[in-house]
Amino acid sequence: MEERPSPIAPPIPFPLLAVRMAERLPGIPWTIVLRRDFADLGSYARVGRGIQRLVHDGLLIRLGQGIYTKTCIGPVTKRIIPPDDLVSLTREAMERLGIGVGMNYWEKKYFARETDQVPLGFVVATMRPVRRKLSWGGHTITFVLDGE
Repeated sequence: MEERPSPIAPPIPFPLLAVRMAERLPGIPWTIVLRRDFADLGSYARVGRGIQRLVHDGLLIRLGQGIYTKTCIGPVTKRIIPPDDLVSLTREAMERLGIGVGMNYWEKKYFARETDQVPLGFVVATMRPVRRKLSWGGHTITFVLDGE
């Protein structure tokens, strides 16, 4: 009896998987990259190892569990940095995760012209409670509920 080939494709070797993931990065239209962007390339563990390889190679920066950002080279320091500020990246990450984002108390005051102080800091207002921790470069995002 003739042996039939398996209908399941053989797994992609690990170095090739990391290369495929790196080739896919420019085609991802967002700055934030989630693990699910590579889910079709392999198992959860293999994709995780591929992402670790991309982080090690400087193509991604880890902001939090399962949340990564593309990188660029800093014009002054020539070091690998995120392409945008941490608050903007956090807002994009929350939108990609399906969590609504609003303005915090100080941003509302500033845009209503009730204060002249520019809202600085690492505070992001969300529509529902967020327990994630997002950080980079020694700065951590604080999440507050919209309206607080």
